Amino acid sequence: MRHSKQTTKQNRGLRLTLTMVLLMAIMVIQACGGTGGNNGANASAPPPAAPEQPSGADNEPVPAAKKVPEKFTYLFVGATGKQSGAEGWGFHTGIIPEVLAQYDIKESVALGGGTGPDINEALLAGRADVATTGDTPQLLTRAAGNKTKLIGFTVTQNESYLLGKKNGVSTVKELEGKTIAVVKGSIMHRYVVGLLKENNIKANIINMGWPDSYAALARGDIDAFAPAAYDYTSYRMAEEEGYPVLDRGIDHPPLLGTSVTVAREEFLNQYPDFVEAWNAARTAALEDLKSKPDEYYAYISEITGTPIDVAPILYPIELIADTENSEQGIERLRLAKDFLQEEKLAAGDFDLEQWIYN
Repeated sequence: MRHSKQTTKQNRGLRLTLTMVLLMAIMVIQACGGTGGNNGANASAPPPAAPEQPSGADNEPVPAAKKVPEKFTYLFVGATGKQSGAEGWGFHTGIIPEVLAQYDIKESVALGGGTGPDINEALLAGRADVATTGDTPQLLTRAAGNKTKLIGFTVTQNESYLLGKKNGVSTVKELEGKTIAVVKGSIMHRYVVGLLKENNIKANIINMGWPDSYAALARGDIDAFAPAAYDYTSYRMAEEEGYPVLDRGIDHPPLLGTSVTVAREEFLNQYPDFVEAWNAARTAALEDLKSKPDEYYAYISEITGTPIDVAPILYPIELIADTENSEQGIERLRLAKDFLQEEKLAAGDFDLEQWIYN
């Protein structure tokens, strides 16, 4: 009996030990995740969340941010602080700043005043980034080695004409040995030189500003004066006061000029997407003014003092350039550059194609 009790006690101890070992094994299996049919996941637990997809899924590239300035300054020639053309209309109506804002250009400052050389001085000093002037100042500053880039044309058919004094000569042929006033280095200067060459005439060409030329022509101190076709004072002298028009530049296409928009090369290197934004804004402004000619000509009359019925004659919408790079404009720039070098007005030479921003 003693042996039987002892055996029974041993068997109970063995069963208790086995039970404890079994329980410990189950706990270890649960802790390690096991290898059951649900890949070790607890049947009562929710499935793991799917990883978050990065933006640009389905292998679509994420567009890079445009490299544009938050703010830039634009200059133009104009004593009234207002400008004609698509640029002037675009800033007047707010269309240009609005479109530029879509490209994250938050502030655009447009300032008028001074001459082409004044504007170039501001550009080179870094006080402005972009500017519009006649082609001659920009060709001269680039020929001098100043780093600018041509980004577009505003007009590709700038016309000059020749206004004679009353009771003076009546034809170009009669200008032999006579005195003609021009603004030296201007589109008008190139026109007069080209016109005299075409007619094999030698005349005395003097440098004189427009207000002084009006007075000199009225006094008879000069025989002719070459203004721009948009100049209202000269238009009035011809149409209302009887001063004879001796010739028009429109009859000599190679002697027509252009107006251009340039930007500092450093500015464009820093903000290569600016030109895309600028062209989009200018195009929007041009399309708008073409759809509202009466409003546009009223604006022109206001800023220039030109009578409303004369504004379409001196500032025709049809002359506003509608492309960024014009074959006609580039050819006229080439002719203008050649003229400035022939007349020894340019400080040096440069590659015109390299000047154009691409």
